[in-house]
Amino acid sequence: MAPDIGKLFHLGVNGQILMHFAAFHQIDWQDYLQRMRDGIAEHGPVREGVYAMTTSLDEVVAPVHTPATPEGSH
Repeated sequence: MAPDIGKLFHLGVNGQILMHFAAFHQIDWQDYLQRMRDGIAEHGPVREGVYAMTTSLDEVVAPVHTPATPEGSH
């Protein structure tokens, strides 16, 4: 049985704990983040506590930025 990061997140497990749990199970960082998103989509938003959701699933609250290139290089 695969670890269900999304279900655990939905149930309110702390992200710091989940991060280490995911690493223990050799889950890549981007996959870990996607599993949390998938869990919310499948099981519903976190409703209580620190991780209670205040935005919808499709809102971007922490955009991914690409590193800036040094001046003069392309």
